[in-house]
Amino acid sequence: MARTPSSFYAEIDRYEIVEEPADPENPLAKGMEVLKARIPLMGQGSHAEYNIRVQNEGKYHIVRRRFAEFVTLHDFLKRQFGPVLMLELPKKTPIRYFNQDKLEDRKNALNVYLKDLCKRKEIVDLVEVQRFFGCQVRPGSVPTGYAPQAQAPQVQQPAPVVSCQGLQMVPPCSAQLSPAPDTSAELRLSGQRLASLWFTVTRRMNWPGGTHEVEF
Repeated sequence: MARTPSSFYAEIDRYEIVEEPADPENPLAKGMEVLKARIPLMGQGSHAEYNIRVQNEGKYHIVRRRFAEFVTLHDFLKRQFGPVLMLELPKKTPIRYFNQDKLEDRKNALNVYLKDLCKRKEIVDLVEVQRFFGCQVRPGSVPTGYAPQAQAPQVQQPAPVVSCQGLQMVPPCSAQLSPAPDTSAELRLSGQRLASLWFTVTRRMNWPGGTHEVEF
């Protein structure tokens, strides 16, 4: 890959074995540190740190990373890109090897990984990747969690058609309301009947000689 002032490039130039400090007064702790240095699953211990020289926007800086951090980055990229990632990270061994040959082989394999990674702009632009390389997040970088996916074209759904088959259509009401009947005549007639009834009852009560049955 040709290096230009505006290109992004990262390469391991050296490595260093970092010793974890042990408590000199605790022989058991010292023995545990020996095991941790050899078995990665036991957590902290002596480990190798890789010195990565990063070229970004014509400037250079150094960042140190453990192999476990490479594994974390690679797992993140596999979640984002899936089978299209096509980057091979050296396998993590159950036993740490600190001899010169093993460390040199891993350094060379990691440099192949970094070279292929730096060719992929869609990977380099991820915020998570820029943080791994110790770069300041550039404007326009893709936020963490970005997953490139092809967007299916949106198809406009037709408006639903409502069928009127089997429905009884009610015609609009065109009848005119008739005016309220005039009840004044009936009220006058009812008044006359009440007056006649009152007169008849009055006569019935005032008749001499007793009470007479009057039919009305």
